[in-house]
Amino acid sequence: SFLSGDQVRIPVWADRLYLGWLFRCFSAPGRYVPRYWEARKLLPLIVRHRRELPLPPSRKAA
Repeated sequence: SFLSGDQVRIPVWADRLYLGWLFRCFSAPGRYVPRYWEARKLLPLIVRHRRELPLPPSRKAA
């Protein structure tokens, strides 16, 4: 939604530190905090099966 101008891009520093989610929580708490609060339930499952998950293209070994 940042393409439409409704939302600003994540600052480079936040992106590099993988803190985009935190930046979004502060920029639009009513929208993101409930969403991320529900998503926290998936974290143990992701950690348990992380080796089975596909790597994003930017993280694949050359």
